[in-house]
Amino acid sequence: MIRRRFIIVTGIAAALVIAAAGFLSAQSYPARPQGYVTDTARVFSAADRQAVEQLAYQLEQRTTAQLAVVTVPSTRPESIDEYANKLFEKWGIGQKGKDNGVLLLMAMNDRQVRIETGYGLEGVITDLLAGRIIQTIMVPRFKASEYSAGLREGAVAVVSLIAKDAGVTITGKESAVYDRVHSGSTKADKIIVLIFFLIFFLSLFSPLLFPKHYRKYGRRRSYWYGGGYGGGGSYGGGFGGGFGGFGGGMSGGGGASGGW
Repeated sequence: MIRRRFIIVTGIAAALVIAAAGFLSAQSYPARPQGYVTDTARVFSAADRQAVEQLAYQLEQRTTAQLAVVTVPSTRPESIDEYANKLFEKWGIGQKGKDNGVLLLMAMNDRQVRIETGYGLEGVITDLLAGRIIQTIMVPRFKASEYSAGLREGAVAVVSLIAKDAGVTITGKESAVYDRVHSGSTKADKIIVLIFFLIFFLSLFSPLLFPKHYRKYGRRRSYWYGGGYGGGGSYGGGFGGGFGGFGGGMSGGGGASGGW
């Protein structure tokens, strides 16, 4: 009898411990947005926050696209990619049917940032362009501990790409930012291009460089193993002050992530 009670009590205790662990480890999401900017990690300056709010408001008014900028202390135990995708779906960023939303998410303690795009904007903010915005515009600021400025400039870059594609002017910097992002090749881009040309020229001129080898063994069948380069999974009601609510958009799962 005593042994049976011990087993029951032990089982109940174990179940409670497991349940408590699951509750503590379960990731929580901001229940509702605070505005176009939801700064739970408290990294925004008042001026930068207001600037991004106005920027996002103008973007929606002139293009119907919606931008959400969110900071959280951490996304753990989930990756920032998983967290961004779920938060995007939870809030429904973008217009229903157009899916023209963008989520710019920063996890402060994890030192991670992600740009998650809706289906309707995947052709405007490609995985490669999202990665360049992160690496060439935001990460340098973050490394200098200029988090608020990095988020503001990242938002400007995102808005500028959408505005230029829609043929409207919002920031006055659309062309400059567009050119900077499109021409700002990363080191990885340059290395990939260099490797491609080296392989191409070696395969093209190898009969001239190694004529004896080719005469002896003949021309061998060659195989090309290529891999794509891009962001993909990793490397994405009413507000005051003009916000009218997210419209039920869906994430396309595209975008890019980065760390500093």
